[in-house]
Amino acid sequence: MAKYTTRLHYLLDQYITGRHTPEELTEFWSLIDNMEDADPIKEQLMAWWRNEEGADELTANIDPARMLERILGDRQPAPQPVHRIHFLRMAWIRYAAMILLVIGAGVYFYYAQNPALPQEQETITVQKAPRQHDVAPGYDKAILTLSNGEQVALDETNTTVISDGGVVINKDKGALVYGKTNIVAYNTMTTPRGGQYRLTLPDGTQIWLNAASSITYPTAFVGPERKVEITGEVYFEVAKNEKMPFKVKLRDETEIRVLGTHFNVNAYADEPLVRTTLLEGSVMINNSVLKPGQAYSNGKVTEADTEAAVGWKNGVFIFNRDNLTSVMRQLSRWYDVDVEYQGSLASRTFSGKIKRDLGLLDLLDGLKSTDVRFKIEGKKLIVTP
Repeated sequence: MAKYTTRLHYLLDQYITGRHTPEELTEFWSLIDNMEDADPIKEQLMAWWRNEEGADELTANIDPARMLERILGDRQPAPQPVHRIHFLRMAWIRYAAMILLVIGAGVYFYYAQNPALPQEQETITVQKAPRQHDVAPGYDKAILTLSNGEQVALDETNTTVISDGGVVINKDKGALVYGKTNIVAYNTMTTPRGGQYRLTLPDGTQIWLNAASSITYPTAFVGPERKVEITGEVYFEVAKNEKMPFKVKLRDETEIRVLGTHFNVNAYADEPLVRTTLLEGSVMINNSVLKPGQAYSNGKVTEADTEAAVGWKNGVFIFNRDNLTSVMRQLSRWYDVDVEYQGSLASRTFSGKIKRDLGLLDLLDGLKSTDVRFKIEGKKLIVTP
């Protein structure tokens, strides 16, 4: 449970996280409006930012005093108003409005040129109004290939029933659910760039497919094991069955052995490494056993950023010192655009969070502040210094 040093600390947390009641909002503005000194606000902003439950690792490097100074530093001397208003109050109204816009639009970025050194945070405010020549984000869509080769388009439309021989498959708003059967046939679900989809296998295993991914699986599990093959990025919540281990075959012929667990596999062909991240339970890969919070990649077990690994499944991009090309690969898959680099681009790493339901232009507005420029031409994203 969060610890609050003062009432202002509590109200600031409630306000920034959007959990405030109307009464708490009124009390918060009353406290701010009656402050004649910025120090208490700085102190409570720092307390909020360093609260282990009110922030995350990406915000830990922020200096609240510098942020406040930066936000207020753009003011210019103004003519004397008819009604004197203390500037601090007006500045904090602008600051609060910026927080609301940032949280409302889901954008929060900063970049680092040297990953070894903490960098100054950049908070980017964007608008979600419709814009010309924008590229819409991805949505729930996929192609289901049945055992006879027939292909069925899956999208966001209402519930329908699909039949593959005697197998009954229910489609319900972005999810496919298999009923129990003894008929073994092989189906493949494939998401295009700009698509994602959910799947429930006959044993109850829950599966999420990211963009440009696929999974091949039987319509019934018989015999000593449950086995599927994947490409791209897939998140699993495997139904436990000690008598029938669950196995996942990857593009590099690696095989993941599972009893019942939650894990994410990133096995895109254009990514430099295949990476498996464990959130719950245990898995075995090439005789290495992962514990929750660990990842396996390139023959090594390392500590993992589990939040970042499954951010896509939860509707957000989470960048944690990712380089420019890594960020562009993710955007290319989700927005279905081809990326072209022009000119000499300086090394940049990006950290931050952004919702995946924004248009591409809104997202790119956040990245432009890092001295990288973008231009959209149809389905091409051009990146220049």
